[in-house]
Amino acid sequence: MTRRSVALLIVTSNGYSRGLLEGVISYTKKHGNWSVCLTEQERGAPPPAWLETWGGDGIIARIQSVVS
Repeated sequence: MTRRSVALLIVTSNGYSRGLLEGVISYTKKHGNWSVCLTEQERGAPPPAWLETWGGDGIIARIQSVVS
């Protein structure tokens, strides 16, 4: 089975995002063969530079946008 790679772009300092992270961890434990990339991300921060060359399979992100 092919190993799948997912990047998590979430802020882990709030309850919602920690719950999201727990759900992702639970899924990977049940379905195996997953690689999860989680780096510290501030609310409203632009995507990390490494994402441009990252060869993963998907991204789970909590995006905050401001409408003026």
